Amino acid sequence: GRIPVGLIGAEPVSTDYQQADHTGQMRWIYLAPTRHGFSGNIQLGGTFSQFNLHAHDYWTHATYHGLQTAEVYLGGALSYTYGPFKALLNLVAQTNRQKLLGEATSPLPYWKLFPVPSLTLQVSSGPQLGVLSYSYNTTASGLLEMLPDTLLTGFRFQQQGRPGFHYHYGHNLMAFYSYGLPTARLAFQAWLLYNINLKPITTATMLSANRSLTILVTGRKHDMLLAKANVDFYIAPLFTNLRLFVEAQRSHYGQWINENYYPLTHDHLYADLSLRTAFQHVVDIMLGTTWETTYLRGHDRTLLHSMTQYADLIFNIGPVQLRVTGDRQEVGLTKMHDNAIYFLDAELQWTLLRKHLTLFANGRNLLNSTTYAHNSTNLDEQTHMRYAIAPLQVLLGAMWQF
Repeated sequence: GRIPVGLIGAEPVSTDYQQADHTGQMRWIYLAPTRHGFSGNIQLGGTFSQFNLHAHDYWTHATYHGLQTAEVYLGGALSYTYGPFKALLNLVAQTNRQKLLGEATSPLPYWKLFPVPSLTLQVSSGPQLGVLSYSYNTTASGLLEMLPDTLLTGFRFQQQGRPGFHYHYGHNLMAFYSYGLPTARLAFQAWLLYNINLKPITTATMLSANRSLTILVTGRKHDMLLAKANVDFYIAPLFTNLRLFVEAQRSHYGQWINENYYPLTHDHLYADLSLRTAFQHVVDIMLGTTWETTYLRGHDRTLLHSMTQYADLIFNIGPVQLRVTGDRQEVGLTKMHDNAIYFLDAELQWTLLRKHLTLFANGRNLLNSTTYAHNSTNLDEQTHMRYAIAPLQVLLGAMWQF
């Protein structure tokens, strides 16, 4: 991945990175029956994530950095529904712990206890849904306030329509509008979230972490404005689904770099356009492109840009399924970087006993070199990097389903 902001100085770097991301989640929910419009739930759960980064360059010895986050929450909600109107009062107590691994001293706090109240107002009429919510210390979503993401477009390793537990420190105000049911041919969703933290605590935020881009900001997060829009359109005669997703975010941080504290503005733009065609459960083809730009304004300006084109091909021939995934990624400090990384993954499944025994073979990184050279020079930065790309991975196995 890219050099994490806040872990190095301003000198040019030529380096290899090895990175790994581990996550875990536990959740238990009790739903009360509905009586005279009143209902409720009880929530108990926890999440754990750990991001590891091993860096080595020509000037220093190999260094190890990691960000570990754990949280446990307990609480419940009370809701009242009257016709198309619904009100939900949610109260959750949450403990959170973040720790930087591999550092002599970590500026992050240990276990902290946060009361998490929230109030949600909802109006629904046919395919339309409007939600307005306020919360303190966190924005949380439970089963009683799950937003109806469309189910037709849960492809490319995306799971939509399930609830999550997300937090942003401080005061939060969110507005949401949705048009379309899960089986509708046209669906539209829009989010607008504003978060402000008058007394920010020390935290670490992973702005981006994927196959080729990593940004870690350590410091105090003051406010954030986030806007999202998602459009899904299904063309029945062509068995084709068209999807467009855009996201824009602006955040303000106070950041530590080499033990110095700097104000930082983070602007992030992301767009995803995809087209999926499926025909009689035999052929499933998906083509898409993504565009992402991260701009950091602080003591030194940094522009990080990436673009991806991808294709997923799935063929079902009797009991055999073949899936081939190809990716092309551009990563650079300037727009339209001419260097690119290519990935090719493939998976073969053979069902011997229908709905019970399946044999599979999975191969990753079938088409790429061992290293990727990145040279960029402009008025702001001069960088020479060398990325180590994961070697060929092959997985053979069997799956039994009852």
